[in-house]
Amino acid sequence: MRVTLVDPLQAMTYGRRPEALRIGLVLPRSGVLGLTGPSALEASLLAADEVNGLRGRERQVEFVVVDSGGPRALVADMVTRLADGGGIEAYVGLHTSHTLVGVERALAGRVPYVFAAGFEEDRNLPAVYCPGETPSQFAPGLSRVIADRGVAAWAIVGTDYVWPRVMREVGRKTITAAGAEVVLDRLLPQGTVDELVNGLLDAVVAAGAGGVLLNLPGRDLVTVLRAIRGRGLDRSLVRVSGALEENALYGLGGDRSGNLYASSHSFDTLASPKRQQLNERYRFAFGDAAPVLNSWAEHCYDAVHLLARCEARGLLSGDAFSRHVAAPPQSTAEDLRPRYDTHLAVAEGLAFHVI
Repeated sequence: MRVTLVDPLQAMTYGRRPEALRIGLVLPRSGVLGLTGPSALEASLLAADEVNGLRGRERQVEFVVVDSGGPRALVADMVTRLADGGGIEAYVGLHTSHTLVGVERALAGRVPYVFAAGFEEDRNLPAVYCPGETPSQFAPGLSRVIADRGVAAWAIVGTDYVWPRVMREVGRKTITAAGAEVVLDRLLPQGTVDELVNGLLDAVVAAGAGGVLLNLPGRDLVTVLRAIRGRGLDRSLVRVSGALEENALYGLGGDRSGNLYASSHSFDTLASPKRQQLNERYRFAFGDAAPVLNSWAEHCYDAVHLLARCEARGLLSGDAFSRHVAAPPQSTAEDLRPRYDTHLAVAEGLAFHVI
């Protein structure tokens, strides 16, 4: 790998290197999304290696990695200190939107930031580009499941922060528009899923729900899905999530019920040339035992290439990035951003079958 990883303390001590494009990777090495961090890091390394190997490339991409799994104030403080004194010219972030709120306030649009996780599309953030799945892109998949499975009564469950709140409202509108009914709507305080999950499932059963919309990411999602299986409810309860991805499915130990659905921009099994070619390059670089690439990891991979293209065009200032990337370009010819569709899939063991 032709990529240098710089320790945050070293970056702040010695500052920037003019011969390098220094990108901060704000990735989860702990916390609720910790299980998604390894694949996101390796996808980013693959992208940087490809950029650094380009003929005529003058400035080599190097990374400074920040753990995005800690308290958002600490994450925002480290991101800001590195931008001010560590020579960071742009960031790629994977974390909850709760943490993004702290980061965006701290950076205030000074440094380009690509946020790889799901995002609430009604927020316009200076110098922040969000290619991740949006609630409105999730809605058609939910409508398809309701129509295909004929589930009339739904529970909506999520943790209480920005993204699940928006998904909750979109889910409620989608369910009622399809002629079904929301019989339970519950937001759990962050950090309480482990202790409240049994009472939550009691309420789901008591409400007579035949389906549940799960607006929880990472470890919290795995906790709820394991509890559902532990009660034998997975055989009858249709479950749909916009945050279920390959790492969480592995954490669950797979699912063969035919009742677990995910909606995402990309899956490891997606039969598109772009995705399958990425899978091949990734396996060649890291081997078959490497963490499986989820959609968010693919966004991190694309983000590194995007930032390299922006650097080549002089668009890595906060203002320029806001005008040419974060905001919709005035014409298709000016659009440097990758394009994504959204797909619905059902779990089949440890993989997804894309519907």
